[in-house]
Amino acid sequence: MCYDKENDMERKKRGTERKMDVYVENIVGRETTQAQRTMLTIWKIICGASLFMFCVMPMGGQLILSLLNLIMFIVSLCIVGYFSRKLSLMYEYTYANGEICFSRMTTNRRKKLFTCHMEKVEQVCFYKEFREPGQKAAYAKTRDYGTGAASDNLYVMIVRTDKGKEKIYFEPDAAFLDAMWRNSPRTVSKKRY
Repeated sequence: MCYDKENDMERKKRGTERKMDVYVENIVGRETTQAQRTMLTIWKIICGASLFMFCVMPMGGQLILSLLNLIMFIVSLCIVGYFSRKLSLMYEYTYANGEICFSRMTTNRRKKLFTCHMEKVEQVCFYKEFREPGQKAAYAKTRDYGTGAASDNLYVMIVRTDKGKEKIYFEPDAAFLDAMWRNSPRTVSKKRY
């Protein structure tokens, strides 16, 4: 698109200046626990042992045992594939002109989880500064899009939806918070250092 100086001057006179597009994205990886890594290792060992037993056993007299090892190998291979995809989980936060989108990314797939506009956001604050309303607040849903580990960058966002208010935990970086704050400075409070 070409820059048209006369068109820009006319817009300024009418008060309809072109707004700058704002686009910020942030990607955080989900932390895996020791128990999850141990479980994956155990299933890998079971998978390898069942494959070894299938290859070593003669097909002659022990056909049933050989087929059981084959079935065990296939099942354990499926479980290993499922766990490895779950453990390599990342979340992507996207902010574009007042719209926030949360997506889940695995090794080869992206799924949009939640989208809202800043007009629907009631509060964004550091999780240690978050205060529940006077009585126990009933949130329709609580979503966690953080790393899952103890973090000093965890924020809470309260959003109005059709089903009620939702509480969202996420870990934005400074550029993401700045973009949100520029759109709605009264709703977004940045962490005090």
